[in-house]
Amino acid sequence: MEAIVTTGPPPPLRLLTLPDGRRLGCAEYGDPNGLPVLALHGIEYTKLRGQPRVPLEVYRATKVTFQPPFEGRTRVALEGAWAAETRTLDRGAIFVSLDQPRVRLIVQLLDPGGPDSFAQWGFVTTAFERKEYMESYVVEEAARTMLAADPALRAKLDAETAGANADQKREWLYRRHPAWDERMNLLPIYRSARDLKGM
Repeated sequence: MEAIVTTGPPPPLRLLTLPDGRRLGCAEYGDPNGLPVLALHGIEYTKLRGQPRVPLEVYRATKVTFQPPFEGRTRVALEGAWAAETRTLDRGAIFVSLDQPRVRLIVQLLDPGGPDSFAQWGFVTTAFERKEYMESYVVEEAARTMLAADPALRAKLDAETAGANADQKREWLYRRHPAWDERMNLLPIYRSARDLKGM
């Protein structure tokens, strides 16, 4: 891989007015996307324009385990894999080229498999938060419609959830419903085989 992309807008800057009238700008705990940390380490990056749609490799966590707090952070143990996808990048995405002197540091910070990566140090935990929900009775109604429309789905459900309880089966069906948030457990750090600087 020749490049890594991280996406997501930086947190809003809070402006405080001090008693003497001076103004102080701050973001709590710094930028959760790691941008100031990159800059402080002398890592160069380019902010991409717009929201380009590009072929990438994305990392989806299949298992997320939160560790006890350590040094003020909640560390995260991840299992998952990289896979090819074409995605529309979020506004504010940055491109970090590996064609620079601190390439080992870049990989250490951005590759989720690294023990000192931003992902494992808990800088991207919002990727593991469920933001959309569907009540059980709604899933059950949608499931009846989905299963009636697709007999193969019923066979797959039976095969993949043998021995599962009702909640696990509802979850399996919900993950196949259009309301499911496909970004759940998708890390906002991507890899690209091509240079995206000009985008």
